[in-house]
Amino acid sequence: MDSLISHLIDSSLRAIADLESGRDTEALGVDELLHKLHDAIAATPTLGSELGPVFAKLMKAKNNSLFDPNIYWVSIGGGHMAVGKRPRFRDLSALKRRGVTHLLTLQGDREGAMNIGEAVRELGMQWLWLPLSHGGRTAPDRLPEIVELYERLRLILKEGGRLYVHCSAGIHRTGMISNGLLRFLGYSSAEARAILTEMRKLTGEEVGEDRIKWGEQFAPVPD
Repeated sequence: MDSLISHLIDSSLRAIADLESGRDTEALGVDELLHKLHDAIAATPTLGSELGPVFAKLMKAKNNSLFDPNIYWVSIGGGHMAVGKRPRFRDLSALKRRGVTHLLTLQGDREGAMNIGEAVRELGMQWLWLPLSHGGRTAPDRLPEIVELYERLRLILKEGGRLYVHCSAGIHRTGMISNGLLRFLGYSSAEARAILTEMRKLTGEEVGEDRIKWGEQFAPVPD
């Protein structure tokens, strides 16, 4: 156990150093490290004094990591849509200046989603939340919830809304849900993938074929 904890601490400290030097959370597995630290503290509260400060430093470094507000808008269903990684709190105002009216968060509560929602609302934007686990795997019983969200997003876009979708890195969960939405809106499989890549090349290329396949269930049924 001691060696595992030492390895976790060493990995976290290296990630903190990398983030502070300008590297991105996408390449560092930061969220996984945060989960492991959280779970270790929960399982063994006596480790809190040792792991708590590491958790706090890693979270701070993640929140201070670079965010590019130069999002790329694509015209979708009467409105516009863009995808990307989680913005820092101080960058939310930049998103608003870029025209965001609605922000969809795909992170869970343990990833600070509620704090994002509060900050988004304070700036006068609308916040939507679909908490997903890492990698975006969803249980079948959540499909009605996702369809309901897609219906709402369809209306938002039809009314001219500008929707920004994000998870942590803006790749797996973001790509999966965005591709599913595009299929739901009637775009073909090839069109949806092309649009996803147009919005963000990294997302379109790295989302994963299994997540793209997941979105096929939302395609309209031919007459």
